[in-house]
Amino acid sequence: MLLLGISLMWVKSKAEGRPAPAGLGYAGLALASLILAAVVRAIGAASVVYPEIDYQCIVRDAGEFIEYNSSDFPVSGELVCTEETIELVPVWVNPLLFLLMAAVPGFLVTAYMVWKRQRESSRPAHGDG
Repeated sequence: MLLLGISLMWVKSKAEGRPAPAGLGYAGLALASLILAAVVRAIGAASVVYPEIDYQCIVRDAGEFIEYNSSDFPVSGELVCTEETIELVPVWVNPLLFLLMAAVPGFLVTAYMVWKRQRESSRPAHGDG
């Protein structure tokens, strides 16, 4: 829905022959970061889905199954076996997820500041008389 709104603002401004609203690019980057974060989160969640998790220790030559621990945020799937503990989520998932989630408010604040600065600079100056 947000993507549609950003797209409509851009199309309307181009149809009227004026530049896109200031900060619209940063708002688009915020949306793109949010969408990419959802994709990264889905990849992390999919990496811990195994039909018979207790057989994964044997398949990975890590001994016998002891337990399985997981969490949703940060994304984690820890397979505890007798010979080793295996993290099923790729190591890059959580750092990238946190980076993207931190970028969203950063881009939104930047979009607001750019929009506000352009709006203030485009107002006519009021004289003292």
